[in-house]
Amino acid sequence: MILVLTPELYSFVPILKAWRNNFYRLRNPYSLVTMTTLLTTQLLLKEQRVSKSDPHFVLQERFLDQPYGLAGRVIDPVSGTLSWQGKREHLRRKELEVLGLLASAEGKQVSRENFISVVWQGNDLVGDRGLTNTIVFLRRSLRDDDADQPLIRTIPRRGYQLAVSVQPVAQRVEEVELELVPGDAIPECPGWRLLRRLSKSAISDLWLAEPSEFGEREQALRVFRCLHVR
Repeated sequence: MILVLTPELYSFVPILKAWRNNFYRLRNPYSLVTMTTLLTTQLLLKEQRVSKSDPHFVLQERFLDQPYGLAGRVIDPVSGTLSWQGKREHLRRKELEVLGLLASAEGKQVSRENFISVVWQGNDLVGDRGLTNTIVFLRRSLRDDDADQPLIRTIPRRGYQLAVSVQPVAQRVEEVELELVPGDAIPECPGWRLLRRLSKSAISDLWLAEPSEFGEREQALRVFRCLHVR
């Protein structure tokens, strides 16, 4: 008899090893029938658990490409960072996906089967242990150490639940103040340099510019408006 280990059978590897050891020790042909019955029973029980579990949630893309906040923490999936109280920590991809799936559920319980299906592509052998470890790392990074009011709540033998609400975070373009002086090259306009400032306002300056190459001095001068930030 040849047993092909499909993803559904990964979680029963310890049972298979125990049967193998028993078979070689006792040479009992009837142990094969017992093993087949045990595997069938376990698969049926697993199907029942999945069918009775919470709804299957989908990981929303916005929690992988847009920053969001929870309990004062700011999660930036693009840079893979978590910021809180002036400190920044790196989050691994699996941690971002698990946290994103919790956020996608909007406060509802997410079953272990749901996590393994979405984040570990249904691989029970890797996902079962991986989910437990990822939750541990997430709690450590989130400073989720209040047993009475946890950020991530454990539902024994079922799954996990995000106990706080998620808020969108407005994406701001980083502003860099420009301090221009005569002779500077004009940003994003190669071949021209500032000659003198004509006027100044709260958000921009008006400059007269000349070609940066000496042989082009006879060309007409140009006027450029330069913003104070970029």
